[in-house]
Amino acid sequence: EEEELEEVMKCLSNHCERNFNLVFTIAITQQYTTIEDMSKSYKEAKKILDYKFAFKQKRVIFFKDICKEDRQDYYYPIELEAKLITRVLNSNEIGIKKVLDEIFDENNIAKIDKKKIKEFEGLLYNTLNRIFIQLNRLNEESEIQPFNSDDILKVNDLKQLKKIFNEKIYELYKISKLRDLNDVFEIKEKIIKFLEENYHIDISLENLADYLGHSFRYTSVLFKKVMDDNFKSYLNIYRVEKAKELMMEDNEIKVKDLAERVGYNSSNTFIRIFKKYEGVSPGKYLEDIK
Repeated sequence: EEEELEEVMKCLSNHCERNFNLVFTIAITQQYTTIEDMSKSYKEAKKILDYKFAFKQKRVIFFKDICKEDRQDYYYPIELEAKLITRVLNSNEIGIKKVLDEIFDENNIAKIDKKKIKEFEGLLYNTLNRIFIQLNRLNEESEIQPFNSDDILKVNDLKQLKKIFNEKIYELYKISKLRDLNDVFEIKEKIIKFLEENYHIDISLENLADYLGHSFRYTSVLFKKVMDDNFKSYLNIYRVEKAKELMMEDNEIKVKDLAERVGYNSSNTFIRIFKKYEGVSPGKYLEDIK
């Protein structure tokens, strides 16, 4: 029965690849019979997909495959790798250490059979490469040298492997931190220029990402690092300050017109935000400066 199901799913995957140029990994959870169990099924499917790279090119993976008690290998999930990449790019030293501790958790790596160390080494090397590629994209004018694969792939001792991997990660962290120190002034100027030219219209972090030429996720990280606040909060404060300048220039201005001129489509939203940061409504503020 399981073999038949796997064969059907393989045929479906092949059909999609041939006809739609889409490649699928199909996760098969345990069997559930009630609608209330859907959340359990979803969590199982997500766990399978987190570890899909551990099964090479296998298109159909059963939940039991990742839960075998006799498994003598260890793989950390994609989600954990993504955390590490983000924290290296964000120059978050404390966050990096926490993720490294999770990856090299003693309870997990103690289970690895010596014959399986090579697979674990390959996973670590791929993670380093992905971070290296991301840094290269952000440092097109610099020359970041790739790692020698032998540094990782020819180590047979887990303690030594942990030591070398940590060293490589912190090398990448230092490159990221140095880049930030060199670029912070220039990036801050670009962000302020973008806000100055666009605060009066409906803008979002996606628009800023396009302007800077970075991904949405990286722009979010970059903005908080450079401006010491998140995009939404900073934009609201910026607009409130602009509104106060306009009120000083024209204390007869209507709140509705003021809201529109600083980029809010709703007067109620503008009033709420202004009161949040100034402690009074814009109407009361206008009265006080007359």
